Amino acid sequence: MSKLVLAFRQFRHVEIFWHFGISTVNIEELPFAASRVELEIRGVSTAVINALRRVVMDEMPGYALCIPDNGLDFRRTDPLMMQYFVELELNIPLKPKLSETFINEQRFSLNVTNPHPNKSIYVLSQHLEPDPPLMELIFNPTFPIAALQPSKSIIIKDIYIGQGIGRKDAKYHVACRSAHTHLDIKEYSLEEITEAGGLACRESGYKESSLISNPRHHKLTLMVRATSAKKYKEECRFVLISYGIKYRVFPYEDASNGCTLQVPEETHTIGNLIQKTVFEQEKGKIFVKYEVLSSKNMIELTIRYVNDIIPILIKAIQQCIQIFDIIQQGIQDSGVPKHKSLSRQI
Repeated sequence: MSKLVLAFRQFRHVEIFWHFGISTVNIEELPFAASRVELEIRGVSTAVINALRRVVMDEMPGYALCIPDNGLDFRRTDPLMMQYFVELELNIPLKPKLSETFINEQRFSLNVTNPHPNKSIYVLSQHLEPDPPLMELIFNPTFPIAALQPSKSIIIKDIYIGQGIGRKDAKYHVACRSAHTHLDIKEYSLEEITEAGGLACRESGYKESSLISNPRHHKLTLMVRATSAKKYKEECRFVLISYGIKYRVFPYEDASNGCTLQVPEETHTIGNLIQKTVFEQEKGKIFVKYEVLSSKNMIELTIRYVNDIIPILIKAIQQCIQIFDIIQQGIQDSGVPKHKSLSRQI
């Protein structure tokens, strides 16, 4: 078994355009609101934009309120309030930027009793008692947590802020409803599809398959769940620069015209990216497939080629790394104007 170490750079040109917008609620009415962000990118393949779409949904570092073992006091709590149910209801969107010190030290508790003998009440996020007291809000105070039956109580102690990524637990999602569209492929109009005698077309609505046309101009749309009124553009940008493709060591079987790669702790995101990027190097002449080995928490790629596969593989993964570096740096350097055009050479 050999090891292929990848730490290269290539020249590449990528343009990034920003579009920001507040949606869902009036942000002036609540401390936080969901923000809709559009990231328009030129000069990258479908594989890259699809990987970025999956990354912003499933692989961003996020935060969530968590209940420790035995944190729910069943002796004095409504028996219907099982711990897994309450923890699910504690999925309150938190602001994106929290310091490590704050996360490690901040705790919350909940102790609410329904004083009414004949009606239910709602427990809201404003009933959470912070320890120490919060200097500023980190979530909306109107988020519903539970419904209490008459004369019942709910008591939770030592609620903490956990950290994780969305693909391992959905409660850590920072962004959601992420989608990408191709802007350099013509689409059928609504009239062409729906009117009597209209044209039949593929489900996507494009006049040409992206597999054939090789689009290079895309729009990525996503929702950031909790952004503040004055800092929402900064917080949206923070979400997008939190991802990264690390430099990795790929073990592979020795073979001049083929190899098998095992990449730990990765799923379809990286598998699909490498598969399409390798295939684009020699279209029609190379075989690439990947398999997610869930039991081993890794993906396994198999590549076959008539000539030496290693230079092709190096070039493909090299491009993946440097393109993501360019996108990340472009996002990090961008300002807050409504439309920002960036060109960066590496």
